[in-house]
Amino acid sequence: MLSVKVTGLLIVIVSSTMFGFLYAETYKNRILQLKEISNLIIIIETEIRFYKRTLPVIFDVQSNTVPFMKSVFENILVKISVGSDMESLWNEEVEKLHFCTYLNEKDIEFLKKTGHVLVRADAQNVEKMFLGLYRELDLIIENAIEEEKEKGRLFKSLGILFGLFISVVFA
Repeated sequence: MLSVKVTGLLIVIVSSTMFGFLYAETYKNRILQLKEISNLIIIIETEIRFYKRTLPVIFDVQSNTVPFMKSVFENILVKISVGSDMESLWNEEVEKLHFCTYLNEKDIEFLKKTGHVLVRADAQNVEKMFLGLYRELDLIIENAIEEEKEKGRLFKSLGILFGLFISVVFA
């Protein structure tokens, strides 16, 4: 009987600890996705600036580089052929990322701003316009790293402490 109780308490401690660690992992995944967006923006700027490609061509080429952006690019390509406005399509598709990625509301707003820049960028002013995006994204990534350090440690500790608390209550 004692071994069953100890086993149950260990399962509670381990499962709550794992829950805390899994929740903390979402902050690391957000940072990874933000870095992927940063790389994608660099590639898009290069495509516009040096190769003078249009956005539909860039979206078609880049649709396989960042997995969570694939649906955004593909849906825009399908809808743009109907004759819709590129910026409104971008905003509509980016808003859907909130439900299938680790990005938060500030990140989504940044991506909407990126769409605004993409639509208005041309070969002459692309460097100036993208420089502001790079600076803002660097700040977002720095804040995400700080948030991951603080909240990641918090959720890991809470998971362990919750498991210990439940074990003490039921012991």
